Amino acid sequence: MSQSPARPDSAPGLSFRLWLALGGIMLMTAASPVDFTTSPGSQTREPWWQERFLEKQAELHRQPVRLIFLGDSIIHSFEWDPRTPLWDHWYGGRGAVNLGFNGDITTDVIWRVRHGELDGLSPALAVILIGTNDLGKPPGQVAAAIEELVRLVHGRLPGTTILVLGILPSGKPEREQSATRQINASLAALYSQQGSIARYQDVSCVFLRHGRLNATLFREPDVPGVTSPLHPTPRGLDLLAAAIEPTVAAALGDRIRAASDGPGDTDCRSDQ
Repeated sequence: MSQSPARPDSAPGLSFRLWLALGGIMLMTAASPVDFTTSPGSQTREPWWQERFLEKQAELHRQPVRLIFLGDSIIHSFEWDPRTPLWDHWYGGRGAVNLGFNGDITTDVIWRVRHGELDGLSPALAVILIGTNDLGKPPGQVAAAIEELVRLVHGRLPGTTILVLGILPSGKPEREQSATRQINASLAALYSQQGSIARYQDVSCVFLRHGRLNATLFREPDVPGVTSPLHPTPRGLDLLAAAIEPTVAAALGDRIRAASDGPGDTDCRSDQ
């Protein structure tokens, strides 16, 4: 069984409420017209998840949106620690919105998109990183769900470049690591085809050193209740952002930004 991702209020020294306050995101007090009981994931019944969905709906329409990130806690975690302003370093001034939700499985993201999350937008780039919470299901089923999400995003945003990231390596049991490799291979084969609706990038090399998982780039075991490496540290997120930065900058017509702490000792080649 896959591990549940850490809640925002389990991030070291930071409650989810404090995170919201420091992030400057206004809570919506109006009654929600969204029927959350139709969503598939259990965490979507929780008040924090519903609040975040409504807050992000408001954020998406407060400014021109040029860049969106769709995913689970790994994307969400860019916003966990305001003392490490990685999000601002990489995406400040770029019209970027973080649509990562703790604990989401792929069908949760599909639900969000079907319930208006992307309506009325036309960003230059959409980055998708999802699937780690689906592990435990057959790999073909997980890959098919991600493919369905990509088709849905493309249908909503036909003029947007879509970058699909492979599921990150982790310290999960070998069965799930094997499933991760199978899913990523399926996505790579699909989105490397001529005329594909999306691009694929495997960023596994960021988290590997000499072919082995670099546990120093993960928050665990500092996160209560989670023992295996799963969630990147701020440094891990910094290196992940650096790996996709050439695609991000090209899509936005922007200069390439550099990792805040310089290049890391990873298995990534210089041409990646």
